[in-house]
Amino acid sequence: MTGPHLRTDTDHPVCARCAGALFAACFSCGRFSADSRYISGGHRACPRCASRFHACPDCGTLVQPGHRCEGCAQPGKVWNYTYRPDPHFHGTGPLYLGLELEIIVPEHRFDTCATLATDHLGNLGYLKKDIEHGRSVPTIDTLARIVRGYDLDHAQRRHTYGLWNPPLRLAADDELRHQISTPEVNAHLAHLDAAHIICAYTTPLSTVLAASDRLYDALTGLRQAGNNLALWFFQPPARELVVDWDDQAPHVVAALRAAIGPYRSSLEARALLRTLATNPRFAELWTAHPTAVSYGGPSGRPVLLRHTGSPTPAAISLQISEFHSPHAILVAYGISNASAGCK
Repeated sequence: MTGPHLRTDTDHPVCARCAGALFAACFSCGRFSADSRYISGGHRACPRCASRFHACPDCGTLVQPGHRCEGCAQPGKVWNYTYRPDPHFHGTGPLYLGLELEIIVPEHRFDTCATLATDHLGNLGYLKKDIEHGRSVPTIDTLARIVRGYDLDHAQRRHTYGLWNPPLRLAADDELRHQISTPEVNAHLAHLDAAHIICAYTTPLSTVLAASDRLYDALTGLRQAGNNLALWFFQPPARELVVDWDDQAPHVVAALRAAIGPYRSSLEARALLRTLATNPRFAELWTAHPTAVSYGGPSGRPVLLRHTGSPTPAAISLQISEFHSPHAILVAYGISNASAGCK
């Protein structure tokens, strides 16, 4: 329900979500306006309140009494991403076109390049920091506009909002392994082995902490890959074993990108990416599809594995969930249509 305290400058009610996404709050009266004006100093005002301010004689920007025009006072400044002054129209119209140009410059030449650009632009344009390259952190409202503007799907939205939050600490593998080294977990794995069900406790980055014997029977070469499922997948044994390897590979990369997001600053994540980057196929998929993310499983369909003693591949249906504590541990179950398991 819309609260009566959220009103537009035309005295209509507006919900909080629309207010933050489609309107700007007037810093003077507090109402939300779809036609707000920029006020020097980073403020926005509804048309009625804006009429109380005078325009800078040089650039036309509205200025508060007793204040200087920030644009004229700092002509070479690189503004924050949220900076959105009133547009200046040149020519007679009726059609006006605006240009947004992204320029990547060396970090050590940033100030020099900014000064050079503003000197040549004059009053025809201005420079803003680019949040897409880490120079500024957007507000949650700006992030919502980006999500809508790029028409992101559910997984991409989840990943984007996750990257907006500070990175999480990822405990070392040995610390996580110690937390599940309990008689209960060992008994659970033994029970699943007897029931022909594959089970693995993993880190968010796909390192196996504990697993049923059937996992190692099914995934030849996993130990040689450091018990990491992502590293194993891009090794020769996996390519021989996984029937639809080429179809599964993009989903594995997308799932890894999603998993790394919250722990992107951890040493483990960086080391894993450095190792995987030496694999040409991984590097190709990682760079060719930079917005592809996936949650829950590699592709949502069974993984087909070749196994000895049968001309028909085993279809492994995967189910992945969070361990109840700590939440940094995942539990993966694999049920095969081959009663004897994959060997």
